[in-house]
Amino acid sequence: MEHSDVITNHQNSTSKDYSYLNLQSGLFRYIWTTDYSAPCTDILQKEGAKVLDVGCGTGVWVIDMSKNYPLSHFIGIDDLLIFPQDPEDLTPNSTFLQCSLTGPLPFEDNYFDYVHCRNALMDFSVTEWKEKIIPEIIRVTKPNGFVEHCEVDQHYVNEGQIMREITNSITNYNTSRKIDGMIGEKLDEILLETGELYNIHHQQKYSPIGGGWGGEFGKLAIDIFAGKCRIMRTELAEEMNITPQEFDEKIQACLKEAETTRTYLKSHRVYAQKLA
Repeated sequence: MEHSDVITNHQNSTSKDYSYLNLQSGLFRYIWTTDYSAPCTDILQKEGAKVLDVGCGTGVWVIDMSKNYPLSHFIGIDDLLIFPQDPEDLTPNSTFLQCSLTGPLPFEDNYFDYVHCRNALMDFSVTEWKEKIIPEIIRVTKPNGFVEHCEVDQHYVNEGQIMREITNSITNYNTSRKIDGMIGEKLDEILLETGELYNIHHQQKYSPIGGGWGGEFGKLAIDIFAGKCRIMRTELAEEMNITPQEFDEKIQACLKEAETTRTYLKSHRVYAQKLA
């Protein structure tokens, strides 16, 4: 493994609250019942398997998986310094690196048995997905190794009026950055187009978003939505031509609206294997 491209001037991102990412891990576990869908359990149970989490965020997936599969080694990478840094917060078989995700990844070819990436659709343009992120993920994956993506659609099913206003503003903001907030629907096609993968599977699931009618996990889903929006508070308020304070009020109104609108989120898991 090479570390020459690891960022050394660490980026401080503590001014924003990324705790919703930890909540999202629990929501995905509820929706999917597992932390991954690729049929790689046998690999993970063998000693010495290497796993990469691209865009690891707070590192919750890496830590959870490293506890469940102590014989494998898990590496999380992100360009934000929001993952665990205190050795006491790490497991013996987990490592985190800060590095650029759009440049060449700091690993040798054919290095990992399994590469995982989730909640990244807002981070990359369509061009970056096709020309940088996915090619690099494939490059560092071993022949016959697994790659897996998990994303949630930017728009929801049966959105209320206020939620629609907010998600439309997110769409407009993303469009200006050439980001496709519905790329989860197309990931299987993008993977197929590389010509380097086989055994491609695309799974989709729906889950309630909203407290009250949606129960515990519906409440969790709407809290995660609010957390994502608050991260983009300044940008979305400007997009909607309102003040940040008015945006805060709109989020609160959205939480109330979601208690009765029976809105659903749609999540995707796409996995494949690298051709030998």
